[in-house]
Amino acid sequence: MKKALNLNYLLALLLLVIIVFFAYMPASKLFFRNDDWDLAKVLESKLHNLNDFLHYLIYYNGDLQIRHFVPISLGTTALEYLVFGNTFQLHYYFSLFLHLCNILLVYFVCFKIYPNRKTALASSILFASSNVYADTIFWTLQITYIHITTYTLISIFLHPALNKSATRVSNILFYIFTGLAPFVYELGFITILLSIAMLVINKPIKIKQFIVLVIILMLPFLVKIMVKPINAGVYFSGFSQLIYNIFIGCIKLLLGFLGAIFEIKVTDTLYILNPAFPTPLTIIAILFLLITTFYTFKFIKNPSISRNLKTLCVIFFIVSLSPFFIASFAYHPSNPNPDLSHQMPRYFYFSAALISIPLAQIFVSNIQNNKFLIVFFIYIIFSGMFSVNSYINTLKPYTDDMKNAITVFENTGKFPVREHYGTGVNSYRLDWSFNEESIKAYLKLSGSRRL
Repeated sequence: MKKALNLNYLLALLLLVIIVFFAYMPASKLFFRNDDWDLAKVLESKLHNLNDFLHYLIYYNGDLQIRHFVPISLGTTALEYLVFGNTFQLHYYFSLFLHLCNILLVYFVCFKIYPNRKTALASSILFASSNVYADTIFWTLQITYIHITTYTLISIFLHPALNKSATRVSNILFYIFTGLAPFVYELGFITILLSIAMLVINKPIKIKQFIVLVIILMLPFLVKIMVKPINAGVYFSGFSQLIYNIFIGCIKLLLGFLGAIFEIKVTDTLYILNPAFPTPLTIIAILFLLITTFYTFKFIKNPSISRNLKTLCVIFFIVSLSPFFIASFAYHPSNPNPDLSHQMPRYFYFSAALISIPLAQIFVSNIQNNKFLIVFFIYIIFSGMFSVNSYINTLKPYTDDMKNAITVFENTGKFPVREHYGTGVNSYRLDWSFNEESIKAYLKLSGSRRL
């Protein structure tokens, strides 16, 4: 780790973290929403005794079609409420803290793959400045997507294929973080497959290590199947929709990296609908995307770049698209808007962290002019941070209205008529589970430290 940093790069990395912190700080004025209110009702009834709490960890959303067995995420969320109560700002700061940690992890993972500080810093800048996943941080319940990204990045950093002189402790930690990833979220299965793929491309492959890895890391599959199989109510959207999800998701992700502005509206979440093509930032992002495509071919054909690095970059790129593939199985046929499966910002978070690494390799290997690189990445940072503030301002009237409704209910005992409802399709809106029952649970959670 010492080799990855010198004073200049350390200062640049810290400056990046500070910029992101202050860009996201205004979101602390937002509020709970969507499933947060449903979760408040569940947690308030489950935190009274240990048996109820353990039942919640195994499975709390029994009426839904998608049955998740993610005890680490559920336990983390419960712990947040035990420590933070119903104070939104504390929940939000915890999500933001994990996000800042992931920015640092991207730097060290990129350096571990290819020991070049400039490339590592570029990868962190790309990830930190992307605007397509911003709502994942604003909406505190989506910390699961931030959390699984943390586990995955730590797994990569500790991977035996990248640590030729790994200690027993680092190997044990690698197996722990990788093996537990599926219990954070279903994307953790991709973490396992990624770890196996990285070992396979390592030459020469150690057969004993490979067998141990496969045996240990396949155990979560068995546990998942035995404890809570996915209900048959979830259906595959079809091959054409799958290809569309992957292609459109990838294009939006890359445009988000390169500063595009997206059209938005407040519905069940802050859906990303379409790039706003008339805006200057989006036009510039499209030009950068074309240049990036050209540079990608140059990177692949460059004989001076090792085959192992190229292979890792291809693997990271493919794995980064996995959320868009999984999204094709993530909704029920009754959903009034099937396009939701590839528009939710939370599906972009995991992808952004992984794809930033090969993108950084492509940019830095092709652009040798340091002054141009500096100007380019400064533009990337500020265009992304500008969008974050725009998204916050879009959400604030709706969350302020919910805050006011709680104050009125607490003072009068009556649920008020509100001005700002989430707009969307049927019941899919920003406040779909916000009602008298959830407000009562929220008020009780202020003293939830009872387990």
